[in-house]
Amino acid sequence: MARRIEEPRASGVFNAKQKSSVAKDAFQREAKLILDGWVDRRRRNNKGEISETEERPADWMLRCTYRLVRSLIAKRHEGVLPDLADDIPGHSKGKTDISEKPFKLALLVMFHWNPELTSEPLLTRQRRSELSDAMEYARRHKIQPRNLIGFIKAAGIKRIPSKLRNEQWEPGFETAQKAWRA
Repeated sequence: MARRIEEPRASGVFNAKQKSSVAKDAFQREAKLILDGWVDRRRRNNKGEISETEERPADWMLRCTYRLVRSLIAKRHEGVLPDLADDIPGHSKGKTDISEKPFKLALLVMFHWNPELTSEPLLTRQRRSELSDAMEYARRHKIQPRNLIGFIKAAGIKRIPSKLRNEQWEPGFETAQKAWRA
């Protein structure tokens, strides 16, 4: 019988009064649960063990990651992410500064290439960029995690980077737009 993979917590991971070191540990713990759950779901999906009614492994990973980082930002602990990125062995800063982009940093920290684990990255740099832009766009629109995948599909994942650069908003989100600009 396969071992049961522990699920990441849906809420209560961070609080505004906890020390940064505690938030950093909590993030790493939850990130590991997401990574383990995603890898397990991908393995089961490849073996045909996931039913058609179950959430796709990539959608599950994205929704859980969005929920985690959104909570980190809400409790004002996103400052732990640059420290975690600096701890990645062999990681060098790229041409573009991502220190103010928590979703990009989180995906880098969570899914960086570890040659001891796999022969290739779990998420390419391009895919991390695409997903982090989609999560940032959803956050600006105040999208709940349960609605993330549908929102991204409706907005068009390939069109989201342009919409972010041009500060475009999806129709029907005027209240979120006013709150964002305030």
